[in-house]
Amino acid sequence: MKKTTLLLLTSLAVLAVNASAAQNQTDDDVVVLPTYQVTTPRYQPAEKKVNESLAALRQQAQAPMVLAPDVPGLRKLALQEQTLERAAVEVKTLQLAKL
Repeated sequence: MKKTTLLLLTSLAVLAVNASAAQNQTDDDVVVLPTYQVTTPRYQPAEKKVNESLAALRQQAQAPMVLAPDVPGLRKLALQEQTLERAAVEVKTLQLAKL
């Protein structure tokens, strides 16, 4: 309890000192810094080149494309499944023929 009271009193004292110092500050202490005005073209040549290449990439991205997955592993699995299905159909027809 004593620590918090002490901390509160010291923070209020610091705040009061800073507030009075800010209030007593005169305009004589104000420093006017010089300002500089720089004029440059809106876009530099390199920036124009980057913007043009981005526009070209965006144009390519908007064009519809058809992607055909050509993965040999998938094709091999699909062929194996087809052969298994055919074998199953042949076994069923053979069993029906025997009945």
